[in-house]
Amino acid sequence: MNLARFSILSVAAVVLAPSAHAHSTVRKALERQYQAWAHAAVKNDVDCILGILAPEYTLTTFAGKVIPYANYKKSLLARKASGKPSTAYTTRICDLSVASRSATVRSEEISISVARDPILQKDVKIVHTHQYIDKWRNTGRVWRLVSTVTTLEKTATK
Repeated sequence: MNLARFSILSVAAVVLAPSAHAHSTVRKALERQYQAWAHAAVKNDVDCILGILAPEYTLTTFAGKVIPYANYKKSLLARKASGKPSTAYTTRICDLSVASRSATVRSEEISISVARDPILQKDVKIVHTHQYIDKWRNTGRVWRLVSTVTTLEKTATK
């Protein structure tokens, strides 16, 4: 019985090891995509951001409005034309599930800005937090973001 249990566990370990490695590889690839997006956003590099998105990309806002790729592209181009900088932010992967050539990520994006408090008459740090469910698809060469659903928007001062 112990030999049978050992054999089953050994087979399971061999079968699961590639899966764990694949999961780690996907996580690293998606982390690179999130970092590339964050750097591109600060520079208003529309081409880089659009290169991360799938042509059928949609963004669903916290209020439930669905913004298709074409409209999202227009908003990026408008921001670039205005010269208005984007707020720097960091994104972390909170949870990841991988199935074949698709991945679902629960992510958290945090940006910090400083604004003058009109009552206190001093600068205060403002922390903006967004949480998303992101759907990714592997095209064979690269991971493309297919959809983003905003699940949380929160602002706090410190």
